[in-house]
Amino acid sequence: MTPESLLGKESRDVRVEEPQGDVVVYHGMALLDVLEKTGLDVKTMAGQRDTAATVVLGTARDGYTVVFSLGELRMARENPRVFLVSETASGPLPDDKGPVRLIVLGDRGRSAYALAKIEVKALAENKKK
Repeated sequence: MTPESLLGKESRDVRVEEPQGDVVVYHGMALLDVLEKTGLDVKTMAGQRDTAATVVLGTARDGYTVVFSLGELRMARENPRVFLVSETASGPLPDDKGPVRLIVLGDRGRSAYALAKIEVKALAENKKK
């Protein structure tokens, strides 16, 4: 994933009200869309079963780490709340906040500046009987 891959025809505007009351418009993609773009199957019944016990970890350069269940992301598909963004309406993110930021609408505690990596981890394996 590169900052540029979050832009273009698939990108969205993400409006965030900052603590001072200012509204900043970011450009990027829903985290679930990025994961699917990289090949993760969460749309088919088999894919949902395989990923039912899967979590996604986002880690910032300073080590701050947040976690989401794949089910949580999937349930919000129509109204996503978790985004990877790489620029604002005025240009690229500053070095201390970019090149990619993870934004969770309504949950600042799980948002992360200067994202260093995204990991997808299965906590258990759901075997077919």
